[in-house]
Amino acid sequence: MESSEVEKNGKGDAQPTQQHSSSAPATKMIRSPIDLVKWKRSKAFHDYMDFLRRINESIVGVSTSQWIPQSPGVQKVLQILEEVKSWTTKHPPEEEMMQRYGNKAFRKWYDELQQNAKRLLKEVTEDLDAESPEEILYPYLLDSFGNQTRIDYGSGHEAAFLILLLCLEKIGLFTKEDSAAIGIVLFGEYLRVCRHLQRTYKMEPAGSHGVHSLDDYQFVPFLWGSSQLRNTDFSPDSYPIPERAQENEKKSLFLEAIVYINETKTGPFHEHSNQLWNISGVPSWDKVNSGLLKMVMEALVAEEFDDLDLNLSHEIIGRSDMELGDVTQHNVQQLKKLNQAVFPVVYNDKFYREIINAGELAKYAYFNDIVVGAVCCRYDTFEGGKGLYIMTLGTLAPYRNLGIGRMLLEHVFDLCKNDHAITNVFLHVQVNNETALDFYKKNGFEIRDVVEKYYKRIDPDSAYLVVKKIER
Repeated sequence: MESSEVEKNGKGDAQPTQQHSSSAPATKMIRSPIDLVKWKRSKAFHDYMDFLRRINESIVGVSTSQWIPQSPGVQKVLQILEEVKSWTTKHPPEEEMMQRYGNKAFRKWYDELQQNAKRLLKEVTEDLDAESPEEILYPYLLDSFGNQTRIDYGSGHEAAFLILLLCLEKIGLFTKEDSAAIGIVLFGEYLRVCRHLQRTYKMEPAGSHGVHSLDDYQFVPFLWGSSQLRNTDFSPDSYPIPERAQENEKKSLFLEAIVYINETKTGPFHEHSNQLWNISGVPSWDKVNSGLLKMVMEALVAEEFDDLDLNLSHEIIGRSDMELGDVTQHNVQQLKKLNQAVFPVVYNDKFYREIINAGELAKYAYFNDIVVGAVCCRYDTFEGGKGLYIMTLGTLAPYRNLGIGRMLLEHVFDLCKNDHAITNVFLHVQVNNETALDFYKKNGFEIRDVVEKYYKRIDPDSAYLVVKKIER
């Protein structure tokens, strides 16, 4: 995902939500799957989800065409959108007859945005009690309209604009009564500006998965637009019919997005927009809306980092570059971060100092060159013989059920094959960790005992002793 990473400080909070005593710009902090776990636990994530839900509920049954009051703050942001749209006249597309995507004139338009972003934000926020918010917020505005180098646009850029709106709300630009205006008037105009840019400069979809994604460019207009259609007589099975969508376009951002798809794509709707076609079979807009809200939440915590759009599962299934790697003094901090994300137990510094010299007993699991799991073992005595004890074996949540845990466990079994003195592999599993127990049982382990008060600082504090006998 290119642009929708929320910039956070070391504590996991969004920079703009703090007191504005610093004018340092927001910086990208989500750079790895481990950072995604921190993001999910952060105040910034929950604030953003609350923002999406609040707007969503404020526009139930509200038509796009109906008059909605606009505060001065909303009007100021509309003026920004009007100005940035006008720059396409100043920078018309260059003649590139052979190129399907990416007119280079967009880069000149983007230069204009870079030169004016701070000024535009300063004009919007100058009356607020905040110190130089334009210095903090301008990276969000820059990320809101696409990537200058690739000349593409995707749901990450959409999220950057929404986070900008959230930050502006937090510093007092909008009133409590602005929710509907933000969701329909302001966001609706933003979508129209983006579509104008996409058409003018032939912008490529960023991270699109074709028929497997909800849409090449957007997501939230379908979420909020489906809320607009709740409690209306327009049924979900009507929008795949082009005439019905166009007749009712002014009712909802959802239908407006459908009309744009029909104007920019050719062929049967069920072929070029299969996900949307499937959604049309849902019986009510209430269910459509609740399902899309769940999709948003899943996407925000399960995205890869190259404009993956909103469908990690298809990307993962389509790629299978998995391998093991060594734990060394140069990368041991990655193990520490991974363990913090996966396990409730905190491992001390001695653990990591010793793991550096563990050799084959400690391995990372890489998925497409990203560390997503690890296993750490030690030799130990078991029932009078030599055993191999699994201290940790874990995989980051978005990468489970892909065979990564099995790959790590196979490495453990290979260690046993190469050392005929090993008679058993064993470990402790917290008694409430049913997922881990199922995994080990499927791979030939059995529960041998219950160890009371095994853990010191977590609840429940009991663990199962889980054992696999090595057959020769």
